[in-house]
Amino acid sequence: PYLLKPPLVNWAIAASGLVAGGFTAFVARLPSALAVLATALLLVAWGRRRGAPRAGQVAGILYLLLPLVFEKGIRAEIESILTFCVALGLLALYEATRGSRGAPRPPRAAWWTQLAAFGIALGVLAKGPPALLVAAATALPWLAWRGWRVLSPLGILGGIVVFVAVLSAWVIPLVSAVGWDSLKTTIDVEVLQRAQAADPGNREPFGYYLPKLIGGALPAFLLLPGLRSREVSRRHAPALLYLALWVVVPLVLFSFFSGKESRYLLPLYPALALLAGFGAEGLLAMRPHLAPRLRRLGFGLLLFAVIVKIVWIAAVVPHKNERKSPRLLAQVVSLRVPEARTITFVGKPRAQLLYYLDRPMRHVDDVEVLLGATPLPSTVLVPVETTPTADLERLRQALPGATAEDLAWGEHPYLLLTSR
Repeated sequence: PYLLKPPLVNWAIAASGLVAGGFTAFVARLPSALAVLATALLLVAWGRRRGAPRAGQVAGILYLLLPLVFEKGIRAEIESILTFCVALGLLALYEATRGSRGAPRPPRAAWWTQLAAFGIALGVLAKGPPALLVAAATALPWLAWRGWRVLSPLGILGGIVVFVAVLSAWVIPLVSAVGWDSLKTTIDVEVLQRAQAADPGNREPFGYYLPKLIGGALPAFLLLPGLRSREVSRRHAPALLYLALWVVVPLVLFSFFSGKESRYLLPLYPALALLAGFGAEGLLAMRPHLAPRLRRLGFGLLLFAVIVKIVWIAAVVPHKNERKSPRLLAQVVSLRVPEARTITFVGKPRAQLLYYLDRPMRHVDDVEVLLGATPLPSTVLVPVETTPTADLERLRQALPGATAEDLAWGEHPYLLLTSR
């Protein structure tokens, strides 16, 4: 079984292929695109429920236009589906606990709490702990302000049952297939070790995320000054506080981790889009005469975004995908390695590379394990940036007759050692 990531995205792609009767690039990317659309519709529905239909509509449109949302929405990757799950969970949690500080518990709180648990559990099935991290970073300060008694005991109990039941759909079959030890080892390597020490290519300074968040959320940030409107801030104060916590607290928390990538910010963008929607409503409340101009500006931005995105899909995306694709590396390796020979990969196996390589593959955790094997493998592929220089030299000495060749996957260098 594939243990490096939870299975929800793979299940969604498999279901897409089953319905389509086969697999193509379009079929594989369809779940991500549908998740983006579903998230936008969720924002529209939540805005209407909060008595701000115009804010919800603006938020839904803005969400579809955000650059990072668009980039991830046309790829067969995890982030778009993860973002929908987190948005479903956190918006449901607000419905279960909405109101001012010390206000009584809202109606149907237990049902909304269970729906929140369902959404976060799906997020864990999509990418694991990041879903819990965003949810906890938002919920804990919110509940500390709102009052813990707002939580329904029946909702908490039902939420725990729902959460465990959803995760059991994966964990129980997985444990029966590979055992607890393999699962615990994967959690240790993929979660604990990665949280403590980032890959060299992902290490960034503390302030890395703020400009990424602003750049990825244009043009939504241009509407945030409208939140100064007294009418909007008075009518929707608790919701605005909740959405602000959803953005700010996870952003600060992520900044403390040494490993950083802009895609980690995607679950924060539904909250940003909603804040921008309320900002647009505030601007119209403060300047009603601006409504026609804002409509023209919105239409112009929409048209501009559509043109830019068409150019992006036609010209930029194919170039970026080709540059980052492991296909070229796999083709070169296949030319160097006889068809029946097994390639030993040092370190964590790369699923994309395994997909394109048409050679038998095995992997070892590190060079020390490889050097202890008897006999030594005849073909070794080593990621240079994550392997100490001393270990690379030891490998060369252990395979003195091997041909060494420096290869690359995008910006990631590899060393291929091949014996006759």
